[in-house]
Amino acid sequence: LRHIQQQRTKMMPYSRLYLEKAGNKEAAWAGHRRIYEACLRRDGQLAEEENISHLDQVFRGIVEARRGADI
Repeated sequence: LRHIQQQRTKMMPYSRLYLEKAGNKEAAWAGHRRIYEACLRRDGQLAEEENISHLDQVFRGIVEARRGADI
């Protein structure tokens, strides 16, 4: 748990950059919803695919937001 908290702390400035861009917060929540719904259906394969898709979307958004930002 401590390791996870450390990683969250390190990522916080980048997450803020991502979430500040219009539409990204809603997109992130939609990704979380799709993961949650796959878990509710007990569809591990779909949950994995949705998780990978969500993380890819967020990572790309962070990279885009990071360009030109001073962190």
